[in-house]
Amino acid sequence: MACRVHEVHAAATEEALARVPRGEAADVDAAVNAARAAFTDPTWAEMSPDRRGRILNQIADVIEEHADELATIDSVNMGAPRMLTAHMLAEASEVFRYYAGWPTKLSGVCVPAGKDRMAYTRKGPSVSSASSGAGTVRWANCPASSPRPWPPVTPSCSSRPRPPR
Repeated sequence: MACRVHEVHAAATEEALARVPRGEAADVDAAVNAARAAFTDPTWAEMSPDRRGRILNQIADVIEEHADELATIDSVNMGAPRMLTAHMLAEASEVFRYYAGWPTKLSGVCVPAGKDRMAYTRKGPSVSSASSGAGTVRWANCPASSPRPWPPVTPSCSSRPRPPR
């Protein structure tokens, strides 16, 4: 059986860019089976939070390293302005970096820290210095003193929802 192909065209010029194999029902079944296997495989869940964070940061590194090439490909393929596709890639990298920080900062009583370590979280103030009668108290979980994990809301092309303030 011959492999059917799909021709990919530049959105702006309709110039042929590539010929790629068309997905058949068997390809969809294989993709679903691979996704199911990855979901049930304990490798990611049993991996240390530090390692999961490093992997997500490595993905962001690769996006940033190839951002110019990827933005050009997206621009030609979608017909979108180059400035927009560059912005979209920067956003994608930021998303991976944002989520790379979460495996080691999950809230709750006990934070998984690997097989040979233990870590826990505690809600409450942390005293950074103290002197007789006038200690300086920094509230570790107070929104006013914590840096925001996202930039200030400004008009942009991004449709990514921002958390409420």
